[in-house]
Order: sequence, then structure tokens, then C-alpha cells
Amino acid sequence: MEDLQTDLDQLEDALRRLFQYIKRPSTWQSLTSLAGVQIDRPSAHIIHTLVQNQKSPYKLNDLADSLGIEAPSVSRKTQELEALGLIRRLRSSSDRRSVYLEVTDEGREIEKRIRQARRNSSESVLKGWTKSERQQFVSLFDRYIEGLKLHGR
Repeated sequence: MEDLQTDLDQLEDALRRLFQYIKRPSTWQSLTSLAGVQIDRPSAHIIHTLVQNQKSPYKLNDLADSLGIEAPSVSRKTQELEALGLIRRLRSSSDRRSVYLEVTDEGREIEKRIRQARRNSSESVLKGWTKSERQQFVSLFDRYIEGLKLHGR
């Protein structure tokens, strides 16, 4: 059991360092600079979620649920994105209270550029790894995430 505790300490430390790195403002600034775009992280996350979802337009409340954020916060942020011309807000013809969201071509281009900049960054990190190491990394990471989901975390 002591070995497991040591492994857990090392895992928690590694995850903490990963999340600190990802959340660092300079990391985001570097990524958006490489992508040649100016957008804040929450806005990019919303656009990415909308682009990756196959159903379009996407209901505002579904987006809030997907992001784990309260609908009023998502609504405010999507209003900003609409003003920037990155998404469109559409009203349901059958229920005027329902708001649907659709990414514009400009929004899709920003998402594509950020995704490519991320991919380039990951590629530079992983290029020295063997195919087997990359596959094992992804497999174990996926397994860990699925385990967290099963245990309600």
C-alpha cells in the first residue's frame, strides 16, 4: 500500500504541474500568438465546444450543461462572441425562450488556428517518443479519465 501512496503523490504532483502550466496566462498568450489570433480562453473553449459538437445549431442550455457552467454566465459570454461576429444566436420558432448557437465562419477559422497551434506544440513534445510510447500514453491517460468518471469525480 505504501508504493501506491507514493505513486499517488507523484501522480497528483504531475497533474498539478500540468494544470498549472495549462492555466498559466503566458501559456495561453503563447498559444494564441502562435495561432495568430486574439481571443480569451473561455471564449475559445465555448467556440471549440460548439465546433466539436456535431449538432448545429446548439442549444444554449445544452452548452452550459456541457461546460459545467451556469446558463447566465454562458449567455453573457455568448453575447460577447456574437458581438465579435464569432457566433450567431438564433431563436426557436416554436419556443421564443429557447436560444440556439451557431459558429460563424470566422469563429471556425479561429478554432481551427488554435487547434493547429496546440497540435504543433504537442507534436514538438512527442516527436521524440516512439509510436508505442505515444499510444501507451494516450491509452493510460484515457483509462485514468474513464476511471475518474466511474467514480463520480
